[in-house]
Amino acid sequence: MGLLEKATRYREERMSGRKFDYEKPRWDLVHWEELQDMVDVLTFGSKKYDDDNWKRVPGAVKRYKAALMRHFVDYTKGELKDPETGKSHLAHMMCCIHFLQWFEKHPDQEIKGEEASQAEKEWVDNAEKMIDSENKQTAEALSTLQVNSSAELPSTTVTMDEIKPVTRPTPSPAAQVIDKNNPMPILEEVE
Repeated sequence: MGLLEKATRYREERMSGRKFDYEKPRWDLVHWEELQDMVDVLTFGSKKYDDDNWKRVPGAVKRYKAALMRHFVDYTKGELKDPETGKSHLAHMMCCIHFLQWFEKHPDQEIKGEEASQAEKEWVDNAEKMIDSENKQTAEALSTLQVNSSAELPSTTVTMDEIKPVTRPTPSPAAQVIDKNNPMPILEEVE
């Protein structure tokens, strides 16, 4: 190869540019629209429970394997969409596989056996204490608002504007998994 040929080849290589990325992951092969379906299911779960709640579910690996199989069976029986979310069973399966893969890479993060039982017990104990406290506060608030039908009405009355909800204490992360539904507000008289 002559000097002119070498110079021409060198110029062509420099002009076209090079990037040595053949061994790197090919993210350009991912179909983002299908991932969007999985993200929609994750968003639904985040609204229903909490962000990353799936990481705090006691016995998560066993339960997500079961959920994966339920969605698979429903899909193979011809049900394309999950009735609760309206999203594809395949997207739900993608979420379950995502969760299982995460736990495979982070096995120390799963709340297992006795640890899960203890977390649930602590949550139930805390919930019972909160309910007892709420019931006591509600009874006290109601007793101050009760009017004896034979007595005269008090000169001052309590309006709804004078009553405000009290913030409930947040249970531990493991406990939040159990039940986050039906928060019951506590009413407190404003001074």
